[in-house]
Amino acid sequence: MNGIAANDTLNIRAEPNASSPKLGSYPPFAINIEMLRVSEDAKWGMIGMSEGNGWVAMRYLKVTPNDTSYTISRPLNCSGTEPFWALNMTPRGTEFTELGASRIDLKDISEAVAQPGSLAKFEEGPTKIYSLMLEPAQCSDRMSDREFGFTGRVFIEAPDGNRYLRGYCTMGATR
Repeated sequence: MNGIAANDTLNIRAEPNASSPKLGSYPPFAINIEMLRVSEDAKWGMIGMSEGNGWVAMRYLKVTPNDTSYTISRPLNCSGTEPFWALNMTPRGTEFTELGASRIDLKDISEAVAQPGSLAKFEEGPTKIYSLMLEPAQCSDRMSDREFGFTGRVFIEAPDGNRYLRGYCTMGATR
């Protein structure tokens, strides 16, 4: 971030203006803030929060160019509804959960290029493979006012049958 003192924060606002109610904040050295879109005047950026969206002043952010390598950055959190599931890629590893089931730690077996999106493969064991297909796209979970910047699709190959899950993804932790 630019211009935020070490003892200050970057406010997250309900609307793209400084007098709008404060919804939260980022610490002064926050990184990987996922921008969903910018305001018409390009002074504010919409970011995702746990149950909705907020706006931050662009003048305090250092914008990095889009990564065109089509590799998947960590951390990345993907989830979906009907059925409820989550696939979380963190620096320490990847895990998959479904409602009512225990967490499954997955072994990364590839993070390859799959233009126009990205593809990552994981295994639960030698016979169960999880493939995550990630593409930039504005989407929502259809249950909250939260918008996401990526769609995520998980294809699970298993001896007892294959499954396909659709959802949405966000980089890093949500505020």
